[in-house]
Amino acid sequence: ETDVVSKGTYSDSLFQELKTDLMNVEMTFKDNKYTMSIDGNVIESGTYALENDKLVVKTEMGMKMDALVTKDNLTLDTPDFMTTLKPK
Repeated sequence: ETDVVSKGTYSDSLFQELKTDLMNVEMTFKDNKYTMSIDGNVIESGTYALENDKLVVKTEMGMKMDALVTKDNLTLDTPDFMTTLKPK
């Protein structure tokens, strides 16, 4: 289950399209690399590391985002939206 919150940088109609996609996003973390995919298509990938108890993601495709991990979920905070992903 995913929640997506706009930060007002997109028009409502564009954000609704983006939200529909983001509701289907899956992230996989393995061997210090991550992939973000929608319906099996990778839209973002990169590396990650824990620094001072904070998960730091470094993208290879240019999406600017901070990752905040708790026991229950993962929140990705970007300049355009914030999305919360639940473990599968």
